[in-house]
Amino acid sequence: DILVENAVAHAAAGCVWDTCHPNAAALCKPWIPVFAVFYSIVVFIDLGFNMYATLTDNEAVGRCFRFTALELRSGTGVGNAMPVADPGIDTLGIFRSYSGGLDISQHRASNVSKQGPSLLLEFDGSVAMNGWWFETGLGDP
Repeated sequence: DILVENAVAHAAAGCVWDTCHPNAAALCKPWIPVFAVFYSIVVFIDLGFNMYATLTDNEAVGRCFRFTALELRSGTGVGNAMPVADPGIDTLGIFRSYSGGLDISQHRASNVSKQGPSLLLEFDGSVAMNGWWFETGLGDP
């Protein structure tokens, strides 16, 4: 067994796939187990981040939130040469939903400013949000 393991370890990397047990032969290469451990660590870290996002309802926390209209219902925007000058949004807000319902009571912006196609919501303190809503006028694009 040791003789075969040494032979495989010193063989070219492509040769391990020509054996009857390519996975076992690949593990004899010194860099394959290192790669497998590194890949496993990355997968577990990604799993941890995804579980955290799921358990915290995918919330974003901040004092300022910027919303930019990229394209209007009329087609003005991304696909056209004409950029969005005014998004036509009358009211904009954020909310936090959770398993027990919806919470919009604490999410009142202290300052709302328009800057071209963007709206900037500013709050006095940090707020958690995982959704947003807006209202447009009847005649707006």
